[in-house]
Amino acid sequence: MIDGNNELYQATTILNNYTKALEAFFNTKTQNLHDKNNSVSDANTARNDRFKLQPDDLIYLKKDKSEKIADSIASILISFSVLLFIGYVTRIFVIFTKYYMQLSNDYENQKIAYMLSRGDISKFSSTLDALRNHNISFDKTPHPPQEKLIAGLTEAIAAQTKSKFKNEN
Repeated sequence: MIDGNNELYQATTILNNYTKALEAFFNTKTQNLHDKNNSVSDANTARNDRFKLQPDDLIYLKKDKSEKIADSIASILISFSVLLFIGYVTRIFVIFTKYYMQLSNDYENQKIAYMLSRGDISKFSSTLDALRNHNISFDKTPHPPQEKLIAGLTEAIAAQTKSKFKNEN
């Protein structure tokens, strides 16, 4: 029984393969001129066959003018639609950001009103109404409480200077 580990079997297999390769090599070198011309013409035929339409080839048909115009209009419309969608999403994001800013502003107003009223409910509601002079909506930008206090102080100073000016005259 001959197995693949037998050295004699491996040596004869290698020798047989080597002799077959040498025979094939020498047979190709000893071809006559006519066979070489046939192989050249076969190569030219194969090259020409490669340029023929094959089953997996992609076919690009020429587009006429109306198809080109339709393609360009479609691409412009798609681009415009994408831009509108991005703008819409951005607008929604800005609106909700402003809304939550107004909610935080209202919370700050309540905190300031509670600190100024020192627990008195009537003072708390009047102070809160003074600080909260706008309703929370989706499209207004909030005014921070510090800005309201500064505006109130400037109005008070302006009223005081007007009253002093009237008292002097």
